[in-house]
Amino acid sequence: MKNLIKKLEQKFNIKEIENSAIKCFIDNNNLGFIFINELIKQKIHQYNKECYDIIQNNLIIKDLETLNIFFESLLTEKEKNENGIIFTPLYICDYIVKKTIKNFDASMKIIDPSCGCGIFIISTLNYLRKNTNYKIIDLLENNIYGIDINKNNIERTKVLLSLYCLMNGEDKKIINFNIRESDALFSNWQELFGVNKFTYIIGNPPYVNNHDLKDAYIKKLASTFKTTTEGTFNIFYAFIEKSMEYLDDKGKLGYIVPNNFIHIKSARPLRQFIRENNYLHEIIDFKDNTIFYPILTYNCIIYLTKNNKTFKFAQIKKKEDIKEVFKNIEFKKAKLTDLNDSGWELVDTNIRSNIAKIESFNTKLDSYIKVGIATLRDKIYIIDGFDNIKKMYYKIYNHKKYFIEEDLIIPYIKISKYKSNQDIGQIIFPYIIKDNKSIPIDVITLKKKYPRAYEYFIDVKEILDERDAKGKLTNWYMYGRSQGLNLWDKKILFSTFNESPNFFKFNNKDFLFSNGYCLTNYDIDEDVLLKILNSIIMKYYIDNTSYSISGNYKCYQKKYVKNFSLPELSSNDILFIKNCNNQKELDKFLIKLYNLSL
Repeated sequence: MKNLIKKLEQKFNIKEIENSAIKCFIDNNNLGFIFINELIKQKIHQYNKECYDIIQNNLIIKDLETLNIFFESLLTEKEKNENGIIFTPLYICDYIVKKTIKNFDASMKIIDPSCGCGIFIISTLNYLRKNTNYKIIDLLENNIYGIDINKNNIERTKVLLSLYCLMNGEDKKIINFNIRESDALFSNWQELFGVNKFTYIIGNPPYVNNHDLKDAYIKKLASTFKTTTEGTFNIFYAFIEKSMEYLDDKGKLGYIVPNNFIHIKSARPLRQFIRENNYLHEIIDFKDNTIFYPILTYNCIIYLTKNNKTFKFAQIKKKEDIKEVFKNIEFKKAKLTDLNDSGWELVDTNIRSNIAKIESFNTKLDSYIKVGIATLRDKIYIIDGFDNIKKMYYKIYNHKKYFIEEDLIIPYIKISKYKSNQDIGQIIFPYIIKDNKSIPIDVITLKKKYPRAYEYFIDVKEILDERDAKGKLTNWYMYGRSQGLNLWDKKILFSTFNESPNFFKFNNKDFLFSNGYCLTNYDIDEDVLLKILNSIIMKYYIDNTSYSISGNYKCYQKKYVKNFSLPELSSNDILFIKNCNNQKELDKFLIKLYNLSL
């Protein structure tokens, strides 16, 4: 469809394309001209025959979902990015609507406060048409509401809903839609519609983090909402908070949103808002399944109501056909008091008990975990190669080769890329090590003792000066941050993301690393520690406390590893672990040692 839209936009304006697509829909559904709806009449009278022919020959627009996708494809990339627009498949809408709307009657009000082109409203009409006897136009005029910030979306929603009426044998010259163009976050819904509270709130709120928002808008969000005050927050946090303000005491909210809010630091105020108010009713975490493929967002469906003590949850394992999942989702139950604002662990009672046992011993990994270096310009420091003739390492900058003195070179591992010793690189290190501390080489010494490196650093000074080093650098050639510069003892390394536990050691103590973490200063036998870290215990712990990304990779950030604890080991325990080379036997031993019920 993208190629078709691109081809059309080269020759026709948006209104011609839009109207021609509507005409295609009318003709493909044999709706003819026997209707009185003025909006649709106006649209099809202004279509372009040539544009119509191109669309008809390349795309069958017969159902409203296809026309909805076509309309949303007319939005520019700028509009999509600024407003966080992601098209929601109809089967997702249908599931949310079916689970949200119950025992409908004429007094109930339903709203989608970020309605886009109206796919959730179409799903709602489908549901109510099958389960009630109300007329569609009556529902649209008395019970169903929508808000969107984009003027074109509002008009296209009205078109789609008018066509829905015609397809189902209902017609009216002018339908009095309750669809408004407005910023839902900063408008008064009661003033927009004359409705105090809504029985059901449904939708797919926009996903935009504050890096993509204007400063003035960020300040406005921070001063208005409790949930958008920390870190790299997302605008959908505010949508949830705003929506709960207008939800009836006996009402229900059903949203599909990114699932990272369950864990990430910036969403702590949102988690706190939901927990403290006892709003969480049900959550379905799709883990690393991509609902909106090829767009790589990982999602969950969240249902909120008021006055809950318990909630239901489900976590969906990786599936090839995600549609099949909706036929039979198995839920578990937990208490809201079990939730921790620092990150939600969606686990049952047995798993929660096991996690507590794994975290129960005095020796936790927290004090051992350190982060790697942060130069803030790795490409400037990482060595490009070794000249076999001159027997010297070199850097290439602006097509010029700079040879660097060997005394300033040190082994370097980028943990996220490390597979074997062949992945060990070299990095320029303008420091001296004294008493296990890295001390920057002063300018005079650098110029006198290392003239080749000095020449290189002079030529790259402009780039290094661009770093956000927060004014802490004595000299421009120092690393951007001081972290990871004083880790000269033995280390166990691990990366941020892994399919399974992958803790490893590198025999040479004198090396630097980045893009991951290390454990250091531990007083337990290193081989024993490695075996515990790479065992079924760590895998079980991370599987149930962390989150997944594509490829079933789990996050091993410090916050998910730090509370893992090490049991007190007898000399016999140490001897067994150290000498056991059968993984199943070792796992069995450790399960018993941690007293787990697996």
